[in-house]
Amino acid sequence: MALPQFYLTPEKYLEIERGNDFKSEYIDGAMIAMAGGSPRHNRIGANVVRRLDAALDSAECTTLSSDQMIWAPWGKYFYADAAAFCGKGNFFDGILLNPSVIFEVLSPSTESVDRGVKLSSYRKIESLVHYVLISQDEPHVEVYSKQGDIWTLDKYDGLGARVSLTALGIELLLSDIYNAAFDLPNTVRNS
Repeated sequence: MALPQFYLTPEKYLEIERGNDFKSEYIDGAMIAMAGGSPRHNRIGANVVRRLDAALDSAECTTLSSDQMIWAPWGKYFYADAAAFCGKGNFFDGILLNPSVIFEVLSPSTESVDRGVKLSSYRKIESLVHYVLISQDEPHVEVYSKQGDIWTLDKYDGLGARVSLTALGIELLLSDIYNAAFDLPNTVRNS
């Protein structure tokens, strides 16, 4: 991650972000433009949203896509590949404050941020119960789960595996998460 050339306040970031035609995240005073995902990355993200919507249709939980901004403590703002919250959503100026589950599809350009600053920041969100990392190279999913004050890590491998998300009261099959994804390119076109 590049160091900021100058420090932006969270308020200034939000002002600029509202006027942008592209998405940027805010980390420690830096506004970081987000690159587009590969076709495979996008398919996996869409599969997750679609499966969550189907599974949560009659539940008390709501699914949100990658266009939803999420606040993390100490003034960080992110866009995840998918998120869900249960009960009443807590929003400030359209920014989700109370996710129950956050999903990130790993890519070469974002994996270190997803496993580093995002993991550290998301774990500070009081309402968050699961943080889900999804590989786009193989059927492999990692789920960080909060049990009391302790975070645990479960790993799921193979298309037959089922990911348990107790906060939502559902399981997701890896075969559904990866449906038709491996038929698509795993590269991003450079602009």
